[in-house]
Amino acid sequence: MTLPLAQISVLLVAAAAAATLTWWVHPQRPPWHSVGGSGDERWVVDEEAARTLARGGKVLWIDVRAESNFAEEHLRGAVRLAPSDWGALVFAHLDALEDHRGDPVLVYGEPGDQVLCLDVAARLRELLGMDSVYVLKGEWRNFAELTLP
Repeated sequence: MTLPLAQISVLLVAAAAAATLTWWVHPQRPPWHSVGGSGDERWVVDEEAARTLARGGKVLWIDVRAESNFAEEHLRGAVRLAPSDWGALVFAHLDALEDHRGDPVLVYGEPGDQVLCLDVAARLRELLGMDSVYVLKGEWRNFAELTLP
């Protein structure tokens, strides 16, 4: 049993109209253009972009380095979240994470820690539902005005 071509056309037009109307009125509609590169690279920001985010208001800094390195030096207000101690650290910093739920989050570590940074950023986005979680590409110590001894 086949539908006549006119009925199929009407169904396609109705579906397209419904999709367009849904896109138009939806409060969190996705953009029609590409939002960046593929994979994890779209979440990596350089120092200039990180400074722009920091100047824009409240930012949560996440440090993925070892506890001894964090104790020695870190950015003011930074929270330590290392993948090796994920469960305990997330629980310990749950209040800070909740306070910054709508704010940009910048994850940093040593230059060779980008895989760890990307892992923590992905966990924050996927497990905790945080939206704007980025990885700093570059030297975090260049943010000296935010550094604590």
